[in-house]
Amino acid sequence: MESRPKIKLVLTKWDKVLESVCITLLIILWITILVSYAQLPDTIPIHYNALGKGDGYGNKTSILFLPIVA
Repeated sequence: MESRPKIKLVLTKWDKVLESVCITLLIILWITILVSYAQLPDTIPIHYNALGKGDGYGNKTSILFLPIVA
């Protein structure tokens, strides 16, 4: 087995700020979804056309995949 060198990335201050902002936004997204989940209708739009109108619908549990994709 061939040994590969381990690369240690040094994060700059900007990298750390950006990581913190992204993690904070993901936490806010999860909190928003979990708080509003009970108020959602059973069927929600999951796809929109070019005009912004829903043209694909799914179960409200499909909204839980949004933070996973993000």
